[in-house]
Amino acid sequence: MLEHESLAGTVDLTRPHQGFTLQRVGPCGAREVKLFCVGWEPAAQTQELVLEEVVVQEAKIRAVYVCSLARPLRLELLWRVSSCDKARTARAVMDLIASFHTEELQSQAELTVRSALPATAVWRLASMEEQGAALDGPIDRPGPCPLVVNRHGGFLFHLPCPEVSYLQMVYPRDFRGDTLTCAEGAPPVWELRHRLLSGMLEKGVIVRAWIRGVFCDREDEQAQAPAAYASLAEADPPLSD
Repeated sequence: MLEHESLAGTVDLTRPHQGFTLQRVGPCGAREVKLFCVGWEPAAQTQELVLEEVVVQEAKIRAVYVCSLARPLRLELLWRVSSCDKARTARAVMDLIASFHTEELQSQAELTVRSALPATAVWRLASMEEQGAALDGPIDRPGPCPLVVNRHGGFLFHLPCPEVSYLQMVYPRDFRGDTLTCAEGAPPVWELRHRLLSGMLEKGVIVRAWIRGVFCDREDEQAQAPAAYASLAEADPPLSD
């Protein structure tokens, strides 16, 4: 269990591909929300990982995983939750910081993080560089072809709970592309996938990526979402924690 004030959920450390299962945020239950599912290729998505080290602190879990022949990456994942971001623009914040390197001379790998959640509407938060970020939408359902985004920003989801919206984004320096898909349902289930690594990774090179989820008040989301993105974009890069 990872819990801090208004946010609570669980994560199976040996199966990070199953993600963080959100149980509640503020007054709302949210058991169908899966956040920050870590996947890789060519290893099977269902493969259990072997833990090398686990550190559990208040509202924070750090896990280090052993390399294998199928997954020649040394992977470290840090999950942490807080009641608000530094700019105090949200009711709850969740971060995933992933770092990975290889002991091989070169390794071919693809690493992604995805989230799946029911939402009645979705907005695109587009970065406008000097003008900051602005919400655009609601967007149409992508249908059979995913929506591919090659410009950093984020997506804002209207969760079934009418009081809370959810914004997910990648630290701008770590952004390598997003895809958004939608499955039929009542409400529809949306899947947002971030590409963190695709291609060749050389020995000695450490790659880090920071993904942030922000739970906003629905009534003030038009102001809170751009402010939350600005807070992330202006933050120092994650090194260690």
